[in-house]
Amino acid sequence: MEFIHKKKAEVQRTKMLSDQAVARRERTKEKRNRREQRILQKRSELVGKQEDDDTNVAVQQALEQQAATQQKQTSSTNKTAAAPAANKDKKPKQPTVQAPAPTQQQQPAQQKPVQKKK
Repeated sequence: MEFIHKKKAEVQRTKMLSDQAVARRERTKEKRNRREQRILQKRSELVGKQEDDDTNVAVQQALEQQAATQQKQTSSTNKTAAAPAANKDKKPKQPTVQAPAPTQQQQPAQQKPVQKKK
């Protein structure tokens, strides 16, 4: 009788261990797939950002060129059309500088708790 019980216990133990091994393999396979998906997503985002940055740089350069050509055109028309006496009365324009946007909201200073005297 004992032999039968030992044999059944051994069969159950081997089945349990093999099931655990299969489950572990499946978990690691899923984990590997999720990791690959994350890496691919990050790569695609980086590539997209680089393309956006490249187009942004190209757009900024085009805008700068347009602004430069407009300044040249306006300065050439101002020189020919304006009288020399009128230029002396005007103050030279100073370039406007935009202040950078605040990155953090200003928080009020924290008050220290009042300690009671004993």
